[in-house]
Amino acid sequence: MTGPDESGLLGAVLVLLPEVVLVVGAVGCLVLGSWTPRRRLRRLSWTATAVVVVSATATLVQLLAADDVRGPAVMGTVEIDALSGGARLAVAGSLIVLLAMARREAPTDPRAAEVAVLLLLGGAGAQLLALATDLSVLLLAFLLASIPLYGLLALTPPSEGTGQSDRAGRTAEATVKTYLLGALAGVLMMLGVVITAGVAGGTTYGVVAGADDVPPAALALGLVLVLTGLLFKAGAPPLHPWLPDAVTGCSTTAGAFATTVPKLGAVVAVGRLGESFAGTGALPVPAIVGVVAVTAMAWGNLAALTQRDVRRLLAWSTIGQTGFLLAGAAALSTNAPGSAGTSVTAALAADALAVYLPAYAAANLTCFAGLLACPPRGSLEDWQGAGRTRPGVVAALGIGLLALVGTPPAGVLVGKSLVLAATWDPLPWVAVGLVVTSVVSLAYSLRWFGACLAPGPDGGSPSHASDETAGTPRMLLLTTAAAAVVVGLGAGPILALTG
Repeated sequence: MTGPDESGLLGAVLVLLPEVVLVVGAVGCLVLGSWTPRRRLRRLSWTATAVVVVSATATLVQLLAADDVRGPAVMGTVEIDALSGGARLAVAGSLIVLLAMARREAPTDPRAAEVAVLLLLGGAGAQLLALATDLSVLLLAFLLASIPLYGLLALTPPSEGTGQSDRAGRTAEATVKTYLLGALAGVLMMLGVVITAGVAGGTTYGVVAGADDVPPAALALGLVLVLTGLLFKAGAPPLHPWLPDAVTGCSTTAGAFATTVPKLGAVVAVGRLGESFAGTGALPVPAIVGVVAVTAMAWGNLAALTQRDVRRLLAWSTIGQTGFLLAGAAALSTNAPGSAGTSVTAALAADALAVYLPAYAAANLTCFAGLLACPPRGSLEDWQGAGRTRPGVVAALGIGLLALVGTPPAGVLVGKSLVLAATWDPLPWVAVGLVVTSVVSLAYSLRWFGACLAPGPDGGSPSHASDETAGTPRMLLLTTAAAAVVVGLGAGPILALTG
């Protein structure tokens, strides 16, 4: 495999064209927003959608091109491969859905332009996280993915009927908690980058991993600090407590963004970091990532099992899902010189994440689209009788819930199966944790779905008049549910495209 053309600035722009389009589009939307009358701000959301489509098209062109556009690029600071392609497409698809959700959730919001801009910038940061093979680029991507998240949470209070008695207070609490933990993660990550670059004499992964006479303790400390920052972005322990508050204290669009887009880039970044530095011997990287993965699986899924608020249930569920995704990153980390892993295991892990990332995004967004289609229903009890009054919504929501668990023919099943195969040999205890906690996730998913099928408190008659929403939420719900299945049915072509 040869590297892409790096002939100057133009070559770098072409390699990073999907991210450049998103950033330039965000700036354009911001400028247009200051000139557009409030009654026409909705058009900016459509403009942002067009920007995302152009970005996704650029990614597809790279994937369909010959092998000479894949490999290390921009002086070894980014990597163009199957993982980056899968993550880029998953982020782009998620942004299109999120922009549609924002248009439906707050059609007359005067801050529509700002919301669209924040979504585009956050998506660009997540994509750059997935590409980075340089600590300074990784830090830049972390900041680009984090700062829009804070703004998005602060600008979008929860919708009416979400059971929040003090909406402004809950939004402020969620934003402040996310900001404080994010600031802590950012500081730790910056410190880790400084320490690692200082002892290794460079910032690219190749330079750091190949440096001689590096104090192992200093390198280990630096890598742990960098990894801690990435785990915040992924919503994994130990810096995960912001996520449930963010999902319950802010809008459905903001919650869907927080539980989807940043994870896509952060999980790939953890895998790349582990793969690059496991061979240094400074840290048992596969074991550390594996422990975090199992902790996230157990903590997230067991906490979700006790929730009656469906938003908190989804938030804890996504923490558990992060554990499943990190299991793939742990398997990828075994591909290091001198380690017990093999390139075959790493290739399997890369394939697993390439399918799992878009499959998870589609299934998770389906569940949030279900919330948007039935905004008054905040608790499990509120969903009783919905199967009789809203059968189409419940059917699509059921597909999303069961897809997250990994039932056929959803794409999550393919992703989980590949992760299981990749971890079984080098990290069997991670594979066992994946299987056990998947059973737990099935329990709370069936609990929610069962509540929908149960008779309502008045025998099943519609008790939520505002359930009769317009067609956009239903179309979003059906589209994302179909995507969750299509990713599973089309796993082979996806792997052929990204591989």
